[in-house]
Amino acid sequence: MDDPVPSQENYERPNHPWICGRAIQGNACRSGPDHKGHCGGQSECRPVRRGDRWHCARPALAGGPCPEGPSPEGQCGRPLPTCQPVRNLRGLRRLLARWSILVAVGLILSITYGNRVLEFISPGPLSPFHSSIDNCIICHAAAEKGPRGWIKLALGRPDIQPDNLRCLKCHPLGTHAQSPHSLDPQVLKKLEPKVAEWPDPPPLPVSLHMAAPLLNPDLGRQHPLSCGLCHQEHQGHFMQETWWAQDRCNSCHRKATSRFDQDHPRFVDYPHQEQTSIKFNHRTHFQKHFHGKLADKAPKNCSVCHPDNGRNNMVSSIHFQPACGTCHIDQIREVFQSGPKGLKVLSLPPLDLDVLRQRGVAIGEWPGNSDGDLSPFMPGFFHGYPEFETAFAMLNGMDTLNLTTATDSQLTAIATLVWNIKEFVFELLISGRPALAKRWQNLLGERPDYHLLAQLSGQMPADLVRSIQKEWFPHLLEEMALHRQGKPVPIPNPHSATPATDTVEKRGSPDGDKGGLLDSDKGGLLDNDDKGGLLDSDKGGLLDNDDKGGLLDSDKGNQTPTLRPLTDDAWIEGGGWYREGYSLYYLPTGHEDGFLRTWLDTLFSRQQSSSAAQRLFQLLIAEKTAGQCGKCHFGAGAYAGAQTGAHAGASLEMTLPKWRGRVAPLDAKEFRKFSHTAHQSLIPRCQDCHPFTTAPLPETPPGATSVVHSGFAQLEKMVCAKCHQPDKAGDACLLCHNYHVGQKSSARGRSR
Repeated sequence: MDDPVPSQENYERPNHPWICGRAIQGNACRSGPDHKGHCGGQSECRPVRRGDRWHCARPALAGGPCPEGPSPEGQCGRPLPTCQPVRNLRGLRRLLARWSILVAVGLILSITYGNRVLEFISPGPLSPFHSSIDNCIICHAAAEKGPRGWIKLALGRPDIQPDNLRCLKCHPLGTHAQSPHSLDPQVLKKLEPKVAEWPDPPPLPVSLHMAAPLLNPDLGRQHPLSCGLCHQEHQGHFMQETWWAQDRCNSCHRKATSRFDQDHPRFVDYPHQEQTSIKFNHRTHFQKHFHGKLADKAPKNCSVCHPDNGRNNMVSSIHFQPACGTCHIDQIREVFQSGPKGLKVLSLPPLDLDVLRQRGVAIGEWPGNSDGDLSPFMPGFFHGYPEFETAFAMLNGMDTLNLTTATDSQLTAIATLVWNIKEFVFELLISGRPALAKRWQNLLGERPDYHLLAQLSGQMPADLVRSIQKEWFPHLLEEMALHRQGKPVPIPNPHSATPATDTVEKRGSPDGDKGGLLDSDKGGLLDNDDKGGLLDSDKGGLLDNDDKGGLLDSDKGNQTPTLRPLTDDAWIEGGGWYREGYSLYYLPTGHEDGFLRTWLDTLFSRQQSSSAAQRLFQLLIAEKTAGQCGKCHFGAGAYAGAQTGAHAGASLEMTLPKWRGRVAPLDAKEFRKFSHTAHQSLIPRCQDCHPFTTAPLPETPPGATSVVHSGFAQLEKMVCAKCHQPDKAGDACLLCHNYHVGQKSSARGRSR
C-alpha cells in the first residue's frame, strides 16, 4: 500500500515566499531556497558518513546513489550550479503589503508634520545644554541608517561606540574617556583594594539589588561604557534629576550606599593627611606664632590667606609675599644675622705656612691670614676629581692652622686641595663660564647649555673673578705656568719682596717720574702745576683760594658736603655675589631666588643617580642654609607631584619638584568636589568644620618626604550629615563627587 504522506524530497512548500530559480525549467531542486532567498541546492545530495567512509544519499526518486560517490572530504560528487531564487506569488503579495503600509504611514506623517517629521519620532525635548541641536545625526549614528536600521537597532543589541565618539567630539574626556570614571584601567585596579577596605553597608533596599541588572547591562564587562547609561537625554529640564539618580552609581559600585548618613564610608585621614609640597602647620601658627610681637602681622581670619576664588574643588592660597613675606622675608635675606650672610660657595682654609715651608710642601703663594672653614658647597665644583674629593674628606673638620703633628699623607692632601682650588680659579680667569660647564657636566651627567649655565652661576660677574685672583693669588699666572710644567712652586718667604708681575697693577712709587707720592709733575703731593696736587692753587688744592673749594677758599670751603662710600652691608642688602675676607658668598635676593631654585631643581632631578648631587641637595634644603628653602618646601607633595620638564627654558630635561601648594588646574576634576562659597553663608566660622587637632604633632625634619600634618583634626562624616539628608540638603552622589575625573578640556562649553 502506498504511503499517503507525500515524500519530503518533492515537497514544494507553497507557504514559503521563495522558489527555486530552476523551477521555471521544470527542474527545481529538492532543497529549495532558505527563508532569506539564498540558493540551497548546490549539490544533488548531502553525503552521510558510516564508519570511516562517506556514502551518497541521493534518494531513489532522483536515481539512487550516483556512481561517482562523495569525495574523501565528504563533498557530493555531483555539484549543481547555483540558481537565483525568485519570490512566488505569496512572497510578492507579502512584499507589496509591507511597502503599502510603509508608504501609507509615510504619507500620513508627511501630511501631518511636513518638514518636522523627526519631531514625531523624537522621545521628548532635549535638555537646556543640548537644546540648540536640531539634527539627530549630530548625536545618533543610527540616524544615518534610515528606518530599517532603526528597527534593527531597536530589536538587537546596539553598538555604543559610534554614539560615544559623537559625544566625545564636543566633550573631550581624555585618552580613557570610555572607561569607568575616564580613568586608566590600571589606575582603577589600584583603587580596588582601597574600596575593599570600606566597611560593608547595612542591608540595602530591594531596589538597589535590582538596579545592577536593570540599569547596567554591561556590569561585569570591560569598558567601553555607554554615555547614555547615565546621560539619558530627551527629558527636557528633568534631565538633571536623571543624572543624580542614586541607583546609577550603585549599579556598578560593589559597596553600594542608600543614604549618606547611614551607610556611606566614614572619612579616613581627611583632610589633614593630604600630601602637600608646602610644610605648613595651621595649629602651630595660630596657637604659637601669631601672638606676641607678631600679633600685628598675623592674619585675622582664614580668608586673608585663602580668599574665595569661586571654584568648587578647593580653597585658593595667595602668594608668598602677602601671606608669609611679612614674617619670613627677613629670615630669607638674613637681615638680622650678624657676620657674613648668605651661602658660602668658596673659601680658603687657614694653613700653617711655617710648618708647610719647613717640610718643603710646595703650594706657592697662600694668604697667611685666611680664616674660613672649607665650604660644604665646594665639592659641587670638583665632582669627578677624585684626588680633591679624597683630600676634602680628609681635611674637612681638621685644624689646618696647626700642622705640627700632621702626617705626610695629610700634608699631601693639603697640597692637592690648594692646587685644585688654584686650578679652579685659574680656569675661571682664563675660560670663564665654559670652565663651570665643564665641571658641572660631571655633576649633572650632561653639559648644561648657556641658559642653564647662566642660572647655575648666578650671573657671576667677570670682575668678581678678577678681584678674587688679585686679592687671593696675585701671582697665579706665574705659579700655574710652573706647576703645569712639573716644577715646584715653593711658599714665598714673608720677609722677601716679590715683584708683582702678574695681573696686579703696579702701584705708584717714590720715583718722581712715575706718578709717585712726591711727583711734582704727575699730580703728586707737591704738584702745584695744574695737576690737582696738594699744593695746586688752581685745581682745588690745599692752597686754592679761587672758588675751587680749597682750604683757603672762603666761599666754597665750608659748603662742600661730606660724601661717604656705601658700606659693604648696605651694598649686599639686595643680594647677589660678594667677598668677605677669603670666602665667596651668595646672598639670596629674596623669595624664589633664581640661583637657589635652579640648583635645587637641577639637584632634585639628579639626586637619585648621584650621591654627590644628593649631598649637595640636602645641604641646600637644610633649615639653616641661606634662603631656608627646606623650611617650608619639599614636603611629600614636592616628590609626589614631580614632573619631567625643562627648567625655565633650558634644554636639559630634568625631573622638577612641585614647589607651589596644592592647586588644581582649571581643567582638572577630582573624585570629590566641595564648594566653600556655598557653605560660607551657612557656616560662619571655618573651624566649625575644621577644628585644630589636640593630639601632639610629630616634628618633621627638614627635607623629609613623609606626609606633613596640617594641624587640623579628622573631619567627621556627621559634620556633613547634619544637613545632607534626603529631606534637607540632599545626599545624591553627584552632590559631592565627580564621575569623570582627571584633566579634561572642552571644545564646546563645559562637560559634566
